[in-house]
Amino acid sequence: MDELAEPIEEIQEEPQEQQIQSAMDQLEAHFAMTNIADGLDEDTITKIASLVIEDHKTDEDSRDAWKRDNKDIMDLARLAIQKKTYAGEPVANVKYPLITNAAIQFAARAYPEIIKGTEVVKAKIVGADQEGQKAARGKRVADHMSYQLLNDMPDWEDGVDQLLFTLPVIGCAFKKTYRSGVENKNISEMVFPEDLVVHFKATSLEKASRVTHIIELTQNEIVERIRSGVYLDFDVEELGMAQSKESDQVDVDTPHRFLEQHRWYDLDKDGYQEPYIVTVHEETQKLVRISARYEINGIQENKKGEIVRIEPVHYFTRFLFMPSPDGSFYGMGFGTLLLSINSSTNTVINQLLDSGTINNRQSGFLGKGLQLGKGQSITLKAGEWKPIASTGDDLRKNIVPMTTKEPSNVLFQLLGLLIESGKELSGITEVLSGQSPGSNVPAETTLALIEQGLQVYSAIHKRVHRSLYLEFKKIRRLNVLYLTNEEYMSVIDDQTGNKNQDYNSSDHDIIPVSDPNATTNMQRIMKAKALLEMRGSGLDDNEIVKRYLEALQIENIEGLFPKEEQEDPIQELEIIAKQADIELTIAEQGKVAAETELVVEKIQTEKVEQEVKMLGTDFDKKKLELEEAQTINNIKNTTDKNKIEAAKLINDIKNADKESNKPAVNTKPESKKADSKVQGPYRESGLKSNNKEI
Repeated sequence: MDELAEPIEEIQEEPQEQQIQSAMDQLEAHFAMTNIADGLDEDTITKIASLVIEDHKTDEDSRDAWKRDNKDIMDLARLAIQKKTYAGEPVANVKYPLITNAAIQFAARAYPEIIKGTEVVKAKIVGADQEGQKAARGKRVADHMSYQLLNDMPDWEDGVDQLLFTLPVIGCAFKKTYRSGVENKNISEMVFPEDLVVHFKATSLEKASRVTHIIELTQNEIVERIRSGVYLDFDVEELGMAQSKESDQVDVDTPHRFLEQHRWYDLDKDGYQEPYIVTVHEETQKLVRISARYEINGIQENKKGEIVRIEPVHYFTRFLFMPSPDGSFYGMGFGTLLLSINSSTNTVINQLLDSGTINNRQSGFLGKGLQLGKGQSITLKAGEWKPIASTGDDLRKNIVPMTTKEPSNVLFQLLGLLIESGKELSGITEVLSGQSPGSNVPAETTLALIEQGLQVYSAIHKRVHRSLYLEFKKIRRLNVLYLTNEEYMSVIDDQTGNKNQDYNSSDHDIIPVSDPNATTNMQRIMKAKALLEMRGSGLDDNEIVKRYLEALQIENIEGLFPKEEQEDPIQELEIIAKQADIELTIAEQGKVAAETELVVEKIQTEKVEQEVKMLGTDFDKKKLELEEAQTINNIKNTTDKNKIEAAKLINDIKNADKESNKPAVNTKPESKKADSKVQGPYRESGLKSNNKEI
């Protein structure tokens, strides 16, 4: 047994690996095929077609109650004229436009928010943008997508217009975004809720097991798809004559109903269901197409190579007006909220009209005493008098009017209460309808009333904003896959861009241009004015002015700002003149500065000279003092010398006196000689002796 076990085990492993490999190969092959049904056998095609029809019926049955209510709602919203009788007689059947007014008010406010002139899309920068490259890429993508939605996809704007009327009435609407193989362009069309069948208990489109789109195609449209390879090749006559649910009369132009079901099915038999789109003719149950609903990069494998998960591509976007309390898929709209009140309002109005009609059309009974003739009755016109073969008293006795009442005042008051309740529920107040709240009401109070009345709309606008964001993501994905760089560059003004770099970049996001937090022009203008007062505070003043002009809905704002690349000769001359004035001013300032510097230097020179003079005066003073001291010193020295000489002279005189007292041999001659010796020094010194002048 052990010897046989090894080859058996090898035989079991080899087919498993081949099966895993073939599953991935089949997924890649299916992704590359326009119509996968071309390679399937007839039994598989029949089985899949039967499954599509059966699952569609299951989903339709789950929403039967919703469809009945939806029919009544649409009759009220369309104000459909229907003949109504009572006891065989026609009676009033007026429909008060409560739901219709609510839908008109909502669409009138939402439409200008979604499409602002030529702008539908704007860019949201992700992370820091120091060099401005992210903003430039985002602006190029936003400009291209806005142009694409309004010009290359003309059905898109019409679809938005229709969606904004359908959404508030029914409570939901859908957009289908895909690449048309026949038209070779992006399509994002509006789909009515009745034509998109989802199980009533499904929580979302992404989590629904299947989504079935009921599409109607004429014979020519079917032939186009067959010849382009989108549908299988078959004779259109096999489909027979199309049956219409609205009318019993059919012809060759009556469209055929196809079920395009977005579902999961294990086509490669690997135990994991893959997302596909299966299209089946409803009446004949003929399968005409199967296409892949995934991308190769959305396939996840484990280490063994097994398919773990496949990310499906979603074609539909749900626009929800208001979530349903029970969590049902189709939500709630004004139709659901106002159905009971609107029906009661219609009943009261018709009762008042019928009561007035009966009271105005008098009727009664004729007695036998009134002779009119067999089978005759009296019918009077205004201002007409008819002869009767009866006296006045007999006529009065034989004519008995039927007792009727005038229209009830209580019913009239009840009508006012119902209408007021309906307006409160739908948010339609007098001030929101454009009526004046009063002559003495302050503007701030009116704005506060408007803001309070728009709270319901603000919440709804945010839901629409989120849905638009999802729709734009789908369109951006299609542009990444199918848009050429030539088509992209032919739209944008900035020729430095590149389609692949701009659309594949993850540093910016594409969001709707609508502001979910501002639902009125006054709110936008007030916010822009508040921002306008912040100019000169360090913010970008040009961006502030641009946002203010956008709030005023001024067209071609970019043309109002001067462009750097354009050279205006007059502006150049003004710039040159300004530069010359500046240079002249600088030269004059330089001259004044030079003159000022010269004066400063002169002052400094004079100061130095004055200091030098002061130093010279001090020097002369010191010199005089020195000379005076020297003179005094000389005088002192001379005096001391004279004193010494005088002392010496006195000493000499004393010595001479001593000599004179000695006895002389020759008196006279010696006396003269001595006298002459004494007088000599005295005359020189100018001194006087005691006896005679010296």
